[in-house]
This record gives sequence, C-alpha cells and structure tokens, in this order.
Amino acid sequence: MGSRIEQRGKRGTWWYLGFFNGRKFRESLKTTVKNVAEREQRIRDAKYQDPAFMPTRKLNPTVGEFWQEYEAWAIEHRSKATVEVQRHLWNSIITFTKAQRMRDFRPQDFERMKRRRQAMGKAGWSETTCNSALKDFDAIWRRGVNMGWITGESPAAHVERFTVTRREITFHTRQDIEQLLEAAGDDQQLRWAILLMGFAGLRRAEMAFLRWENLVFDAKASFIRIRECDGFRPKTRQERTIPMHRRIFSEMHPFRQESGPVFVSGRKNEGKHRYPYDCKRALTSAIKRAGLPDADPFQRLRRSFGSMLVQEGVSIFKIARWMGHSVKIAEAHYAALLQHDGDIDRI
Repeated sequence: MGSRIEQRGKRGTWWYLGFFNGRKFRESLKTTVKNVAEREQRIRDAKYQDPAFMPTRKLNPTVGEFWQEYEAWAIEHRSKATVEVQRHLWNSIITFTKAQRMRDFRPQDFERMKRRRQAMGKAGWSETTCNSALKDFDAIWRRGVNMGWITGESPAAHVERFTVTRREITFHTRQDIEQLLEAAGDDQQLRWAILLMGFAGLRRAEMAFLRWENLVFDAKASFIRIRECDGFRPKTRQERTIPMHRRIFSEMHPFRQESGPVFVSGRKNEGKHRYPYDCKRALTSAIKRAGLPDADPFQRLRRSFGSMLVQEGVSIFKIARWMGHSVKIAEAHYAALLQHDGDIDRI
C-alpha cells in the first residue's frame, strides 16, 4: 500500500499513483510544480486511506476520465507496445470525433472516419488498419464495461469492416539487389542495411536497432539473432535466429565489434526520430540511381528475401520462421511463386 508521484517529461504534468484498501488510484495533479504535487499527494493519501471512502463512478465519464482508468489497467495487464498503439489510436479517434464524453461516440462517426482515413491514401489508414482500429476500440470499450466504468454496447460494434483486398506482392530480383548495392557505392551503412533486408529478410526496425552482440560470426555456423533490446521489441514479441548469408558475412565480418549498435546515426536530435538509424532518403536515392521501382522500399527489399528463397525451392516453413511470419501469411505472400511439390503424386 502507498502512493507515489511521477512527472511526464522533463517539465510535464505530475501524476498521482496510489494503492489503498485494495483499489488503485491514478490521476493527473494538474501541476508542473513538484512542491504543489507533493502537497496534493498528501491530500489524496489522507482521503484514499480512509476505509469509508467510496469512489464515485460516473455512468457517462469524460473521455479523459475513462482513458485514465483504462490506461492504469492496461499498464498492468498489457505490453508496453500494446499500450502505445492503443494510446495513439485513442488520441486519433478523439481528435476526429471531437467526443467529450463516452456517450458522445456514434456509429456514424466511425463510418466517416473510415472513409476519411482511406481517402487520405498513403497518409491515411489502409483497410487492414481501419479494421484493426475498430477492433481495438471495441476491446477497449468492452474492458470498460467489464470493469464497471461504462455501460452499453460499443458504438463501433456494428460498423461494417472492410473486405481487405490483397495487393500483389512486389519484390526485387537477385540482379536488382546487386544493382542496388552498386548504386549505394561507398556508403557502408547503407550497403549493410540493403544486405540485412535483402539477404536476411529483416524488417526496417529490426535492421535499424540491430546490435553487434546479436551477430555471431563463425566460419561453420554464423547467424543473426532478432531479440528485444533497449528501445526495440520484435513485432511478434518472439525472438528468432536467421542463418547468416555469405554476402553479409563477407561484408560485415571485417568490421565486427564485441557490442554496441551496428548502425550509428550522425543526427544530433536522435531522440525525436522513430529509428536510431534512418536510411530512407539514402535508400530511395540509390534505388532511383539503379533504375528500380521506389515504392515501399523497405518491405520490397524484405520480400525479395522470401521470394528468392521460394523460387529456389526452400521450404515455406523455413522461410516463415526466418522472416518471423506465420506459415499462413508466408503462403499468402508467396503462393504464386511456390513450385510444384512432387510429393502430391505419391498417393
């Protein structure tokens, strides 16, 4: 039992976090001054320690009051990455709908949001993202109902989901990647990025956050580990190991280090960027010099790894494991490239 206060950011608002009589309390103290926050903490401690204190629940709380309750629960029961995704989603929905209270949400608001986000093209949400947003909102609402914070059915429950149209998978050929490496010239870090995505199937974040201790250089069995580190968590929340291609070994082995990040950015304001190393501009320029399609540069390189392996007859199960996919997703991506399997004629 007890309480503490914490500040959001260097000069942000102070928040109160307490646990008394089997109940959790979490609320903004609406001040950036520590002395005032400590005084407010003592006031709340006295109030919440009283066994007779019964917190009141509003049947129609404000969206801020509801999110405060939900976030406190989510931090205890959901992963940090999930909380971040849901916080971003919640803020987007509030910004779009202008809802003040939980009963302000209407099904037509979500229909408008779907159309608007999809019409924004690359700057908006895809069909899959729109469907995921509706699903997450429903889950947040149900949790509120289960915890007694709100009542009734989610206003997004019966909003029609998109039928997702699967796009044609695009990729580079082995010759394309060689041209791209040539176009990268002496930019060592860009060359490493191309190799790690094109010959190991790493995602953009997996490449950008890669550390030397996760590269094992051994003449007999070299491999790459994808695992959680400071500031990074694998998309599937699972670690995986990928055999190291000889091209990656030959180019990176002479520069190997015991530990530390593989990619070092020269930017002074690294903390404001999503990735510690961002080669999008350099990669796009190299792609244009090589005369290759520049749409979706990172995923196209990653899919090139899977497509080349499929065309060489490598098991789809191996490819799925190396790329961090489910077999179902791998088959959906590369079904058109799968070779005829003679085993079907054994019966």
